[in-house]
Amino acid sequence: MNPTDPKQTVFGLLEEPRGHNLLVQHTSPPAWENTWLFKIPWIGPILNLCVLIFGKYNTKYEDVADLLAGDLASGSSEWVGKKVGMRDKDKVKAV
Repeated sequence: MNPTDPKQTVFGLLEEPRGHNLLVQHTSPPAWENTWLFKIPWIGPILNLCVLIFGKYNTKYEDVADLLAGDLASGSSEWVGKKVGMRDKDKVKAV
């Protein structure tokens, strides 16, 4: 996770949560796609996993905070007690 503005040090409080730009899923990583690395015998699946996690599944701190704030504000607590995978919608290939 990376901050949107690396120079930002003081955060202002919001009255209500903003929308987030994340795909969220709790049973498996959202919008999973295998790369060509997956086809390499033995080490391919591991390389594929590393490329996807470090390249396409990193998010901004603010988007994660907005997701958590929106879940708490709605009162439904849809993601409480679950392992959640997130991905920026901008990094998903258009099908």
